[in-house]
Amino acid sequence: PLTAVVRDPRQSDGFAVMIAQGDSAIESVRLQPVVLGNVYGNMIAANSGIQSGERVVTTGVSLLKDGDSVRVIP
Repeated sequence: PLTAVVRDPRQSDGFAVMIAQGDSAIESVRLQPVVLGNVYGNMIAANSGIQSGERVVTTGVSLLKDGDSVRVIP
């Protein structure tokens, strides 16, 4: 969703998403640069930067920074 996308602080003209990584109740997030594609309503295609199976944070992304801890709610 569009809510998952933030401006990449390392690239003024780039975008990024937060990826949850780990396998415990509390996980860490990492900022992952992405290349965006077409918008479909409130969804947006990521043409590159995300692999199948990676868990993208979709809520509260603007409040997180690289390395923060999160609790994943399925």
